[in-house]
Amino acid sequence: MVAPAVLLAILLVVLPGLLYVWAGLPSTSNLSTARLPLSTRIYDRTGTVLLAEIHQGSERRHIVPLKQVAPAMEQATIAVEDRSFYQHGGLNLLRTGQAGLDDLLHLRFNQGGSTITQQLVKNLYLSEDRSVLRKLDEAILAVEIEHQYSKAQILEAYLNRIYYGNRSYGVEAAAQTYFGKPASQLSLAEASLLAGLPQAPTELDPITNFNGAKARQRVVLDAMVRNHAITPAQGDSAYAQKLTPQKASTADDVKAPGFVHWVAAQLEKTYGGELLKNGGLTVITSLDWNLQSIAERQVREKVMALQGQHVTDGALVALDPKTGAVLAMVGSAGPDVPGGQYNMAITPRQPGSAFKIFTYTAAIESEKFTMGSWVLDQPINVRMPDGSTYTPHNYDGSYHGWQPLPFALGNSFNIPAVKVELGTGTD
Repeated sequence: MVAPAVLLAILLVVLPGLLYVWAGLPSTSNLSTARLPLSTRIYDRTGTVLLAEIHQGSERRHIVPLKQVAPAMEQATIAVEDRSFYQHGGLNLLRTGQAGLDDLLHLRFNQGGSTITQQLVKNLYLSEDRSVLRKLDEAILAVEIEHQYSKAQILEAYLNRIYYGNRSYGVEAAAQTYFGKPASQLSLAEASLLAGLPQAPTELDPITNFNGAKARQRVVLDAMVRNHAITPAQGDSAYAQKLTPQKASTADDVKAPGFVHWVAAQLEKTYGGELLKNGGLTVITSLDWNLQSIAERQVREKVMALQGQHVTDGALVALDPKTGAVLAMVGSAGPDVPGGQYNMAITPRQPGSAFKIFTYTAAIESEKFTMGSWVLDQPINVRMPDGSTYTPHNYDGSYHGWQPLPFALGNSFNIPAVKVELGTGTD
């Protein structure tokens, strides 16, 4: 009768504690809709040329359904992270027990032994606190998730949230960052390299530590062989395949920057900055990338050819005459030219002396002036509507007395132009 009494005492102590812990845990009802900051992607008119990614801070995130992830990526992830994924109910008791025993022996609380489900729980719901209570929370939530969702839903959520380094969260962002392609097109070699990164994404960065990433890839491929996902020959072939991960791009890597910034400004004005930076929008624009490339080259070459005539920059906008759609937009000849960061194609600028022809034309049309009129070029102070005083000056700093209208216009004198405008009327 002692054993039942002891068991009852344990239940009376442990069960209330478990219920208390469970009551304070977050809800797992939002696995597929958990709010994540997702990058907005802006494409050309074909939807194939990525012009830019817009995101909050420096993180890249893209959500894709599991069917848009290469099978090799699924198999590689399961083989190296949780080979019994399809057999357990959220916890791998053997691995967890071994990790827990090791923690007790070394008086530490590491995260070893975690299943894919447990890693997802940690990523979605829990802090980085390493304690027994935190590990208990993780286990309870993992079991709960396994009861609520299918294995496919759990794996999809995991692949969309795990960190692969270089500011890339989720397999789609990682595939684009390292190989410039969607996750659906990853080869076995590429998938096995990516699947090894979450263990230590900074240390195993294939751009800065390619040898380390390759060594980890070998571990992944061997795990896939043991899991009967591939044959040894397929593993050797994938390992031997030459891979050249591309240099991680930055937020400044934007094609057609003038056009993209113009589109982004319209999106932000219409939908707000929160949706633009975190909403995961896919934006198909009217831009024709072939025409855009030609336009950029032409503006750059023409500006260079006219440098001897003091031409320092240029802009171009090409429209579809039937629809008004913008097919190409070049805001400047390049970021290195004077004012090259300024989008001259759309941003209002002071017209300067170019406006004088309109002033003189209006004056003659009003019949208050003729081509034979004379204007006195001497100092003048103009009272402005806000009460301030405007004092125009000529570009040469001189005053030239009485000037015939054509001569004043031809020499672009400022004071006669102001007097002609005032004499004509500013309404």
